[in-house]
Amino acid sequence: VWVAYWDNGKLRSKGNYKNGGKDGVWFGYWEGGGLSSKSNYKKDILDGERVVYYSSDSIESKGQYKDGKKNGPWIGYWGKGKLFYKGTYKNGQKEGYWNIYEIDGTINQEKTGTYKDGVKVSD
Repeated sequence: VWVAYWDNGKLRSKGNYKNGGKDGVWFGYWEGGGLSSKSNYKKDILDGERVVYYSSDSIESKGQYKDGKKNGPWIGYWGKGKLFYKGTYKNGQKEGYWNIYEIDGTINQEKTGTYKDGVKVSD
């Protein structure tokens, strides 16, 4: 088990090391307190679910990693539950249909559409 602290004495991160690398669930914390992230590692590489939090404890983004790259469904929020984006990654690149929203909830027409290898190919 590895635990690190901010200069102010508050918890900075905690998790397990195995054979010299991060392994299993790791937690990150804001300097002022509160959870900043929860990530899964395998042999020191992001692998599995990762959740990132705003300092207000609401979710900023949530999705899956495979071998260190975003892979699978992802969702992001502007804060307080307001949807920012929703889509899928494949090998670290946007893939398939993505919905992108403005902070007021309207759809961002420029960025919403179908992606292939991280590039928008159609509306």
